[in-house]
Amino acid sequence: MRGDQLYERPKGWYRMALKVKVKYPDGDAWLGTKGWSSHSVPGERPVSYQGTSLDRARGIIKTHYIAGARAKYGRGVYSTPDIHVARKDNYSRIFISKKTGKRYKVILQNRINPDIRHICKEPTH
Repeated sequence: MRGDQLYERPKGWYRMALKVKVKYPDGDAWLGTKGWSSHSVPGERPVSYQGTSLDRARGIIKTHYIAGARAKYGRGVYSTPDIHVARKDNYSRIFISKKTGKRYKVILQNRINPDIRHICKEPTH
C-alpha cells in the first residue's frame, strides 16, 4: 500500500530516482517511510505510473510536470495506478541505449496528490 492505495512494486525494471527530499515546504511525509514497507503512513501519497518516451520524460522532469497541450480529457498530467497499463506500447516507448545497445521502456513512477487528482472512469484507461 502507498497512500492507502494498492501498490505493485515494479519488478524487473531498472529504476532511477530524482532528488525530491526536503524540496517542499510541508516536509517529506508524502514519500512515506524510508525503505521497504507493506502499509501506508499518515500523509503518504499514492503512487501512479506514466508511460512515456525518453525525450518526453526529460521534458516532464525539466518542467516539473507542467501539463502539456494534448489535454484529451482536460488540462492535467495523465497517469495510472496500474503499471501494466503504463507499459503498453501506446504509452511507454522503447529507446535503445547508446552505451549498451539494450532496449528499455520509459515509465515514470509518481506520487500524486489525492486532494487534486481526478479519476477517469473509462474502462480502457
